[in-house]
Amino acid sequence: MLRLLFYCSGGCRLLRDPSGCNEKIDRRVQEGVSRISESLILIEKILFRYTWFQDGDFPSQLVFPGSPSTITSRTFPNHPFYSQTLGSGQLSLFNLLKAYSLLDKEVGYCQGLSFVAGILLLHMPEEQAFSLMKYLMFNLGLRRQYKTDMVAFQIQMYQLSRLIHDNYKDLYDHLEKFDIAPTLYAAPWFLTLFASQFPVGFVARLFDLIFLCGMEVVFKVSLMLLGNYKDCILNCDSFESTMNFLKMSLPSIDVLQMQIIFNQVFNLDISRQLHAYEVEYHVLLEEMVHSPNKDCEELENLRSANKKLKAQNMELMEQLQVAYSRIHSLEANDASLKSTVRRLEDRVASLMDEKEGLVYTMRIMKKRLEKLEVARFSKDDAEEEEEHPPPFGIVYAMAGSEKEEEEQFKAFIRKYCQENAEKGAKEPKVSDASRVEDIAEESSVFDDTADFTDL
Repeated sequence: MLRLLFYCSGGCRLLRDPSGCNEKIDRRVQEGVSRISESLILIEKILFRYTWFQDGDFPSQLVFPGSPSTITSRTFPNHPFYSQTLGSGQLSLFNLLKAYSLLDKEVGYCQGLSFVAGILLLHMPEEQAFSLMKYLMFNLGLRRQYKTDMVAFQIQMYQLSRLIHDNYKDLYDHLEKFDIAPTLYAAPWFLTLFASQFPVGFVARLFDLIFLCGMEVVFKVSLMLLGNYKDCILNCDSFESTMNFLKMSLPSIDVLQMQIIFNQVFNLDISRQLHAYEVEYHVLLEEMVHSPNKDCEELENLRSANKKLKAQNMELMEQLQVAYSRIHSLEANDASLKSTVRRLEDRVASLMDEKEGLVYTMRIMKKRLEKLEVARFSKDDAEEEEEHPPPFGIVYAMAGSEKEEEEQFKAFIRKYCQENAEKGAKEPKVSDASRVEDIAEESSVFDDTADFTDL
């Protein structure tokens, strides 16, 4: 339980109980605190009571200068304790930040400080969190990195860079190749004590070590993280991929790897190195300040450029936050538009099917209309024929049967034969050929008459 460890670490560091309390706490922290004996709990509760609350620094009443949600909404937005707007979590966090800003007016309110306070409030009430926050800021020196000049923060970044250079030269060269300074990836590690990017369980174990061993733990954890994932970082072949791994992939650490890292931290000693790097930083700074006059102008130019770059960096960080929120909104809009496109595509497909059905129906109706027009014209022609009937003789002739036609033909032949017989008695005889031609001519005349009769 993290809260109990906070009590134990703070009390034992002040009391330095010679009865073996520190060894037991060290062992508990290294294993991962789950339970502490009742005697230790009782002792540390007493120590906590008389150590932290005797001065009565916690303000009894706070007046909100504005909406607490405007300050606390960006701290653990996905955690249930802080997700509700103006809920108990956000109000407690605002109370704690406001109380500390009244206590330490030089530092006041810093955005990274809200994550530190948020971790404390996840494990204890406001008053106890306020006391531990004072211990972190004043006794462990965390407040120095939040000052406006940020000198302590710059020293920390230089120390981390030198640690990487001395322990992992190939990793240092790889980062330098893409101009990736520790400020680009390690700033939230130090300013929020890893709370803004890493899981809460990882941060809780880190806080245990900080209360037990001091702020040096942050350097150890940072160095072990980079060292254990060195091969993955070296496999990144661009600035973007390296930064994406450091900011997105590295924080998603599993429990086994976390245990390995904290075991390595217990066995790592970098106190002398950190002190040497700090002295080295101040020496270099003094050399830059007391350089010859010919370099003063260049130094001033570098300082002004550095200030401008810092201002630009802050602006870019703000723009980056806005861009991230914009990306999230655009992704949501993109998903909505894709859904709308799919619905419209389905609608277009149904309309195309409906169109094909209508075209097919139109063709059928057109054919039917043509048939109706033909039938109407045929009916009109029939009505006209009924209004002007043909002569009776033609109708009678057309209505004659085949038997009547045969009788008429026979009578015509008999008559023709009689006439020829009479002519043959009066006129000289003609040849048979001439008679045949005459009969053929008469037959053709009869055929024409028959054709007319058929009409």
